[in-house]
Amino acid sequence: MYKCEKLSKKNFNSFLELNNKAKDFNELNLDYNHIYESLSFKDLLMLKNNIKLLKVNEEYHGFVWYNTDDSRRNIIIIDSLYLKPTDINVDLFNCFINKLNKNIILEYETLTTERNSKELRAFGFKEYKGNIEMELCLKDFNKYNYLLNKNINFQTFIQGKHELIRCEIQNQVFKNKDRIPLTVDDIYFDETQEYYLEDCSIFLKCNEEYIGYGQIILDNKPIIVNLGILENYRGLGLGKVLLLKLIEMAKKRGFDYISIKVLNSNIVAKNLYKGLGFKEQREFTIWQLSVKKKR
Repeated sequence: MYKCEKLSKKNFNSFLELNNKAKDFNELNLDYNHIYESLSFKDLLMLKNNIKLLKVNEEYHGFVWYNTDDSRRNIIIIDSLYLKPTDINVDLFNCFINKLNKNIILEYETLTTERNSKELRAFGFKEYKGNIEMELCLKDFNKYNYLLNKNINFQTFIQGKHELIRCEIQNQVFKNKDRIPLTVDDIYFDETQEYYLEDCSIFLKCNEEYIGYGQIILDNKPIIVNLGILENYRGLGLGKVLLLKLIEMAKKRGFDYISIKVLNSNIVAKNLYKGLGFKEQREFTIWQLSVKKKR
């Protein structure tokens, strides 16, 4: 009754029909139509293994599109997930789960809605991490005066020179037991992506020591990412200084708005952003499902 099929010429048109509805379930779902032209022949072949269509009798009801996370070997990232509204979705999704041949964790990020939250909980997913996207209108933003003493200054990131420094700072700032450290190759790869803005990355320095980093990327809209200060320099207001510098850079570049994501649980950061005029816009949830295969 229930079948899980690899993407093929036979079912490709059915996949496209389902793909066109996928953002109704989760706005963050990857859209095949949007990325098709950027895929190499090798990438297209890989999709055949990474997209599974879910079928009831002779009718396709949904699909799961996923990839492995090279930095976290036991994690499978779901890029897009869609199932037609029906009361058999749990059995259909389990048909996909049963095809997995190792102990792994499925991870899936959604723009949080009542529908996808209810469905994912029914599948067995649990909320792993929640984020709030906050947005600042730069037209209404009045320049803040931030005083830097003679020991504190900014350094613009230079490609081909500062990759190792950025790598070391981010690994210290975002260090935790679940995160595999970045490599310099990861930084170089970041610089090749469409979202990367060459002149919108900056360090904060104390004397000659690099103590913080932040950047602006353009993912449909400008977003502040990778903002952080080394632990020994926190609590001194330097995070705010670095954030204000990035906001100033965004305004000079001509952006009307700038966004930033913050963990739901990070009350200190949320209050800092609100104090500067950021307003909460959307809620995101990262879901995880632990899959353990029976021996």
